[in-house]
Parts: sequence; C-alpha cells; structure tokens
Amino acid sequence: MNSKKFFLLNILSNKYFHILTLYIIFFFVILILNNNILITNEFIKHHSTYFRDDIVFVYNSLLYSSGLEIHHLDHPSLFTYFFFSLFYKVFNFFGFLSFNDLEGFLNSDNIELSLNKLFYISRFIIQIISLLTIFLFYEISKKYSKDGLISFFLTVIFIFSIGFVSASNRIESGLISLFFALLAFYFFIKFIENSNRKGLTYFLLTFLFIF
Repeated sequence: MNSKKFFLLNILSNKYFHILTLYIIFFFVILILNNNILITNEFIKHHSTYFRDDIVFVYNSLLYSSGLEIHHLDHPSLFTYFFFSLFYKVFNFFGFLSFNDLEGFLNSDNIELSLNKLFYISRFIIQIISLLTIFLFYEISKKYSKDGLISFFLTVIFIFSIGFVSASNRIESGLISLFFALLAFYFFIKFIENSNRKGLTYFLLTFLFIF
C-alpha cells in the first residue's frame, strides 16, 4: 500500500506529468472554444468566423513574405509577420498551401479556400506559441514556489485566465510578445542563478529576447 502511495506521489510531483496534463487541459479549452479544428478542405473553419482584426496580421504577413511595404501600422508586429510568413513557406513546402506570398495568393484557384487555410495556419502558430508560453509560465513559477504541484495549479489558473484564453484564440501579436517577455525573464533568472561564464550567455540571451 505504501509503495503504491509512493508511486502515485512520484507521478503527481513529476514535472513531465504536469506539463503533459497542462497541455491536455489547454487542448480541451481549444476544443470547447472551437467547433471545428479539422484541417481538411471540406471542413476547415471559414475565415469569416475569426475576429475582424485578424485579417490585418494575415495580410501584412503576406506583404512581408513578398518583400512589400506593410500596411495598417496601427497593428505593428514585425516578429508576428516574420513567424507567419515563415510558416506559410513551410506549409507551402509540404503542399498544404500552393503559395507563400501575396501574388501567389491572388493567383490561387480558390481564394476563399486559400484564405481559410491562411487563417488556419496563423491560428496554428498562435497555439504553438501558447504551448511554449504555458511551459515557460510553469518553469518560472516553479522557481519561485519551489513546489511543482503549486506551479501546476498556478499554471492551470493562468490557462483559464481571460487574457490567455482570449490571446490564444486570436491571430494577433499579444501572445507572441508575452512569450518573448517570459523567455527573457526566464533567462534573466538563469543569469542570476549562474555566476560563471554560462551566466554571461544567459544575460546576453535576456537582452536578445527582451528587445
């Protein structure tokens, strides 16, 4: 009986079990908030069901990918456009998209379907960043709480917070900015913890990601 209890406690305090559980929770949140997450052409979510301003980031990412001047500068976010355009190229390479820039989009056979795919990919990127943000939040909170279980429950609260739920379901730059801010803070903590040459590397990484 004691061995079973010890085994259960080991699982509950295991970092990788916490991360996996957090990712499963986030996945179910995405499922609840999205009626359709399928990637097939027949069932892919229509672009009109996204938020109105989301088109700005998709459009500017196509402009960035084409080397053209970015419009709508009231939504500035160079890293967002860079990430989106990079993933457009990746999905183009694997055949999911038949283009990776604005000219290719305008010349596509089915603009409606192409736009749906661009929104899907952009949303996919945001949710990948969401997973990385969840991991960073867990790691940072663990350094302060010194207890994996406390960090786990703090991260669960973070996942269900209105700000994170909203940002992880929008195509915008807010979550990407949060990710880099947390990444910079994580490396700053590592810098404080390390007084050797490795600490200098963490210090440089802090400045790299905060700017």
